[in-house]
Amino acid sequence: MKVISIMQPWATLIAIGEKKFETRSWATKYRGELAIHSSKKIDKEAIFNPVIVETLEKYGVMSLNDLPTGVVLAKVELVNCWHIVIHPGTDVDVAKNIPIGGELDVPRHHPDFHRYIVPTEKEMSFGDWTPGRYAWELANVKMLDKPIPAKGQLGLWNFQTSDFEVVYEVPPMRGLYRTVVNAISSRAAEEKIRTDPETTDCRIKEINEIK
Repeated sequence: MKVISIMQPWATLIAIGEKKFETRSWATKYRGELAIHSSKKIDKEAIFNPVIVETLEKYGVMSLNDLPTGVVLAKVELVNCWHIVIHPGTDVDVAKNIPIGGELDVPRHHPDFHRYIVPTEKEMSFGDWTPGRYAWELANVKMLDKPIPAKGQLGLWNFQTSDFEVVYEVPPMRGLYRTVVNAISSRAAEEKIRTDPETTDCRIKEINEIK
């Protein structure tokens, strides 16, 4: 499996599903499963960003010591690589009101040529959206039950897929990421109850057990 090493707290923000785009100075043509590895370095300046602090605290991350480094935290699907530009889109009247966004580097005759993205204010806080850079779009985030120690590398690198198969079989982990898993599972279960008219007491009990 392909892996990308990312500094903390960005790696954790991806693992908990809050950061949807990983901004990079370089593009990639790779699409598919991608493991998220937290490098040994921590961006200590990011911890002073109130948006980041508030987001991490929701998941029980209260200090730099709560951010694991040198481990594989999650796997995602890399679905697109957007070129960051000012005034994205082909409709000039619309684009002039969009200060920053992303476009796909595809030919004019390509069906996706007119597509573009506009980052939310929160997403802008989670990355470097300087024009000329690239925003890697991530989906289908799956956090590992137990982070796997690994030495990071530059660029995209390979990791044994069998290691991921083992990690999903281990007992539920304790501490920070058990808290994160509980928070994600709880929200998913609560959403299911709100949208399912056939909710039963059994499902309510199931949520309580997840919490």
